[in-house]
Amino acid sequence: MDTGRSPPQRGPLRRWLTVAWQLRTGLLAALLLLLLDLALRPLAFQANPKPTSTAALKAQAAEPGAAPVILLGSSRFRVLAEADLARGAGIPVRNLAFNGGSFDAMHTLSGRYLTDAVLKAGGTRLVVLGMGPMDLNDGYRNSVVVPDVWGWGHFFARILESGTDNDTRTFLFLQPPLAWSAIATTHRRQLMRVKLRDLVLGLLAGAPARPQAPAAPAADDPVANTQAQAAAGAESLAQVPQPVSSVYLRGWHVGGRQTQALRALVARLKAAGVAVALVHGPVSDWYAGVYRQGELAAYRAQMMALGAELNVPVFLLPKAAYGLVDADYFSAGRFDGHHLISPQGRVRLAQGIGAQVIAPVMAALDAGQPAGAALGRDALGPPGQGGAP
Repeated sequence: MDTGRSPPQRGPLRRWLTVAWQLRTGLLAALLLLLLDLALRPLAFQANPKPTSTAALKAQAAEPGAAPVILLGSSRFRVLAEADLARGAGIPVRNLAFNGGSFDAMHTLSGRYLTDAVLKAGGTRLVVLGMGPMDLNDGYRNSVVVPDVWGWGHFFARILESGTDNDTRTFLFLQPPLAWSAIATTHRRQLMRVKLRDLVLGLLAGAPARPQAPAAPAADDPVANTQAQAAAGAESLAQVPQPVSSVYLRGWHVGGRQTQALRALVARLKAAGVAVALVHGPVSDWYAGVYRQGELAAYRAQMMALGAELNVPVFLLPKAAYGLVDADYFSAGRFDGHHLISPQGRVRLAQGIGAQVIAPVMAALDAGQPAGAALGRDALGPPGQGGAP
């Protein structure tokens, strides 16, 4: 029976509580994410953050100190100490290598920071480009250039050109609101993975993980892969299954973007009166198993052809030429086969590059001769046949 009465009206607080209860799962998830973000802030936004791998390059641009020889390249070369390079070369060497490498990134960042004025102020006569197959691979992009070079124009141009990729994701992580999020920052910088790795390795070793002191930029170690965690008890690379692929070889093809970047970089440096030499970064026999589709042969042929075309020396030397062995690429729980781990190995490679690459090129320059392709050396051979890359 209709009494003519309207149903009781809910007050604003009761309506809000009803909606909150209906959305309780989402609100609880949001609260947990907020608490996690707050907990991660000391890790993500440290009071004294570790310098980025491009810090040395930027410092040279800001205050061009004496740099008759500059080394550029990837993290394989970044771990080499300037003192060891200089000791082998007999002349001061500035190591401005940065993580990730690629000729495209070298061209972009050196154009921004190693301007003609910076090179002249530092008295630079020779730039050595450390390289490997990854640096020539047009399918590989190094996102280290994004924070220093990209704007929204670059972002939308890349989206229209090829869709989303690691560069576009990196750019978005650097913009608000993701840039304000500790969760996003720890994910982008892989900070949690490093912490968990140290914890797992410590537990596998039967003792709590010991905090490690921050490494100096020249000795920064980028090795932190899952294979190292899985084989923490291994005593050598021989006890670890060989890799079957590499992220740096995905989409492998040469002759395009990276080759054009190298041509442009060499042309710019030569126009500034600076000589150029290229040197291969050797890897372990263990890691060389990733070159299954002829990548090493294609890289070798392309680099020798480019050396002749550009008239610059190309030094393709195996690890044996520097006295390196597979053991130099391994320590308990830390390896990936293409980064030198042992301090002795890093010293041998640095001094070897100084003596076998920098010294002869500088000797030619001192004698008034061009640092041409004839100075280069190609001694690479198939893995396991005396000339492992």
